Amino acid sequence: MSTLKAWRQVVSPHEDIRRGRFDASVFAADLGEVTAGRGAVDYRDAAAFFGKTYLTKGLADLLTGVVRRLAGHKDGEPVVQMQTPFGGGKTHTLLALYHLLNDPKKSGNIAAVKKLIADAELKAVPNARVACIVGTAMNVASDRTMWGEIAHQLGGNSLYKLVEKSDKTKTAPGSNLLGEMLAKAGPCVILMDEILVYLVNAEKIKEGDWTLRGSTMTFLQQLTIAVANCPHAVLVATLTSQASEFLDTVGAERTYQSLEKVFGRVEKVMLPVEGMEIYEVIRRRLFEDLGDKAEHERTVEAYWEKYRALGDDVPQAVKEPSYKKNMLAAYPFHPELLTTLYERWGSMPDFQRTRGVLRLLAYVVSDLYNHKDNELMIQSCDVNLGVSEIRGELVRYAGSAFHSVVASDIAGPDAKSPEIDRSLGSEYAKESVSEKLAKAIFMYSFSGGQQRGVTVPQLRLAVLNPEMNPPFITDALDRMSKRLWFLYSEGGLYRFESKQNLNRTILDKEEMVRSDHDRVRDYAKRKLNDMV
Repeated sequence: MSTLKAWRQVVSPHEDIRRGRFDASVFAADLGEVTAGRGAVDYRDAAAFFGKTYLTKGLADLLTGVVRRLAGHKDGEPVVQMQTPFGGGKTHTLLALYHLLNDPKKSGNIAAVKKLIADAELKAVPNARVACIVGTAMNVASDRTMWGEIAHQLGGNSLYKLVEKSDKTKTAPGSNLLGEMLAKAGPCVILMDEILVYLVNAEKIKEGDWTLRGSTMTFLQQLTIAVANCPHAVLVATLTSQASEFLDTVGAERTYQSLEKVFGRVEKVMLPVEGMEIYEVIRRRLFEDLGDKAEHERTVEAYWEKYRALGDDVPQAVKEPSYKKNMLAAYPFHPELLTTLYERWGSMPDFQRTRGVLRLLAYVVSDLYNHKDNELMIQSCDVNLGVSEIRGELVRYAGSAFHSVVASDIAGPDAKSPEIDRSLGSEYAKESVSEKLAKAIFMYSFSGGQQRGVTVPQLRLAVLNPEMNPPFITDALDRMSKRLWFLYSEGGLYRFESKQNLNRTILDKEEMVRSDHDRVRDYAKRKLNDMV
């Protein structure tokens, strides 16, 4: 390993992560905050935003289609619906459109935008008016209706007058009037985020059999028709893949299904991030410099050769050339860590996928970088559960009882896994084999589905580095199974549970027997003394 460089000697995290002073909210994009001039500079400033944004194929295609339609070409989609899991990049996509079009002169000087415009076969970012509707930012009781707000944002009071009457009576204006409004606005884009939240709240505004939700649903249907028939207008709206991911009510589910029907008539569904693109999204957001690619290749080659030498002791897929490509794309992260976060933790109802993964990994990178970590790649076993911020990010989904599990078995001054390493000698202690295994098992112990736990071949993938002795894994696992209180092994799968296992039960019984033995002995002594 001495001939290979540690990941932190190759790549450089962004300054705030290096200094350990980043604000976790920087990973929570909010269109409403940006349009109000608030929030992190990474989202408010167009140059900073595009500097940390990787233009995935889906995002680039969407931006290209929008600017071409605004420029008068007929190949762009008029209505686009983004349907991804919670935290899947929807708001980030809307922000990209907002920054691209809000100040075309400024955005046109950004390198990534220049390339985008050239690929779109245009000379410049087209001038267009932008309206932003954010459901979580609107007050259904006192603000304008959606149609009133859109008209005002696109053309001020003069355009608002067209829909003023229907806005004040909260009745849908009709597609003809909306078409007239769009025609007078000229080239325009309407961005809509969190509209499901708005509609659920609008159900509370009632007058007889009428509700604001009903009027707004009618308006949305009329708007999609009007936009589809206006050659210089575009509507981009976000929907989550399941309403229950953030609004667990019957009304929300019903409203969500209605929304799908409305947008399903004319929309093109777009996925902002697909497949391996997530690796580059993460790398761009966390690192300002990825260093020498030759160093990436040397490290990845060492891992891949290790896997090939292990044969059937590791999953078959990791010995394929395609997996080497995955490792290069994910470096300095091991792809197994990112897969675990997205497929296991990402399937949990409240886990915010891209946003949650970025926030967690920012803490992980900051901790490892500042503690001068010497590992070649960041693996599942390197997620330091002894750090309160990192543990808190995960335990909030796993359950608060796992704070005790971590302290007892995994990490901390009294944890048993580090004790096992120390008892096994300097080689185990140097590699922290048992502690790494415990941290990796924890990462595999949770899922929104039935897949919980980890096999020994997967653990080798999560823990081994090119120089670690493979037998360390099985030896340490055997000792951990006998010592840890919350570790379970069933059907070849290891996992942590919040309930105590047989090890602790036996220990408790032994303590009770010893306690009873002491009481019997003391009683006998007293009786003997009385007899004397």
